[in-house]
Amino acid sequence: SLISAATTHVCVIINTVNVSGGLKCWGGNNNGQLGNGTTTSSSRPVTVMDSQANPTTPLSGVVSVLALENNTCALMNTSKVKCWGYAVNHRLGDNEANFAPSGISQYPVFVKSDGTWANDLTGAVSLAGTTYGACAVLASGNVNCWGENNGHQDWANAPFLVQQGICNYGNL
Repeated sequence: SLISAATTHVCVIINTVNVSGGLKCWGGNNNGQLGNGTTTSSSRPVTVMDSQANPTTPLSGVVSVLALENNTCALMNTSKVKCWGYAVNHRLGDNEANFAPSGISQYPVFVKSDGTWANDLTGAVSLAGTTYGACAVLASGNVNCWGENNGHQDWANAPFLVQQGICNYGNL
């Protein structure tokens, strides 16, 4: 969606002269969920930055945003997904060992396609989430999830394919 609110923070997609599909977030930031390279909370919107490799470049190309309990995910115009914030139990869809010892990422990282952590998830057309986990519907109709699902589903070794062909995207 264009705007998403969680318990601790809010994010909204913005377009400016210099940035198309940028993202601004505000609120709590104890886990880096604002994506601006800090853990400082802000009552005013701050710009989400592209990555740790590009900490002064604003994130661009966002088509949908999903604010979760202590992290945030964005569907990109490349059909890939980036997440940031609390990384424990693979809530960012990436190998949590990459974020030791803090367990957080203050910048967006690409969600990976599976537990090998080698390739970025591609073909995403929609995002949805729970308090501690997220899922992407892919153009293929597959659904991939990562993070936790309150003990009902073990998504911790994910992202993993929940269901192949469960959605016929062409008929949605």
